[in-house]
Amino acid sequence: MQLFKQIDRLNLLDKLVSQKRTGNPECLARRLNLSVSRLARIIEYLRTSGAPIQYDRMLQTYYYETDYRIFIQVNMHPLTELDAKAYNAGAYVGQGGSIFTNIQNLLGINNFFKVFC
Repeated sequence: MQLFKQIDRLNLLDKLVSQKRTGNPECLARRLNLSVSRLARIIEYLRTSGAPIQYDRMLQTYYYETDYRIFIQVNMHPLTELDAKAYNAGAYVGQGGSIFTNIQNLLGINNFFKVFC
């Protein structure tokens, strides 16, 4: 699946950056099976998201200015019957009540429909 491929790609990018073994942008893009422009967009997105990624022209590698790691993990496992009953379309439905009642309680809103509808 595309999602898992992208997660693996970001994890590999992080590993290479943290080890200062990326090579120049062309080499890194080729290793990640990306275009150089796509790699540049990903690096820029990570920077604007707070990743302290820099490029050293002498060493020809990307590196983290400070201690930093990106690690994305997906865990998949079957739900127990109790877990399945506790979730409704990805939103938790607590003991009794509707999802709207639970949202109202969590947000402290008395008139949920007046606020959102």
